[in-house]
Amino acid sequence: VGPGHGVQLDSGRLVVPAYTYYVHGSLCGALRLPCFTRQHSLVFYSDDGGRHWHKGELLGGERTGECQVAEIRGAQQPLLRPWVLHAGPAGYSDLAVCPGGVFGCLFECGASSACEEIAFCLFTLDPSGDQGLKAS
Repeated sequence: VGPGHGVQLDSGRLVVPAYTYYVHGSLCGALRLPCFTRQHSLVFYSDDGGRHWHKGELLGGERTGECQVAEIRGAQQPLLRPWVLHAGPAGYSDLAVCPGGVFGCLFECGASSACEEIAFCLFTLDPSGDQGLKAS
């Protein structure tokens, strides 16, 4: 299972994030049912343009779930800065880079529930703004 967004690194490697439910134990008896499952994140990667794929190791430690990957080069500023696109309830979202340095975000939102509507917001990074973005 995964969000379906991968990246191609400068080296050419293709990397796709995923998560799985790993069975850590099962019930004994007449029916052997999976039990004691936990989510773990991992990546699939290819070094030959996608002809052959390899599974990375499960991320150990804390329980993990849906994940993303990014290649970070020379980060001089904090990498995680939350930005509010909708002040009310919101659900799943998807972000895309559009032509001209614009970003697009499609997301669930509403006034009393995150399931009321699907909204789309275009924005640019604006270092002079309070939150570092300017919605259009």
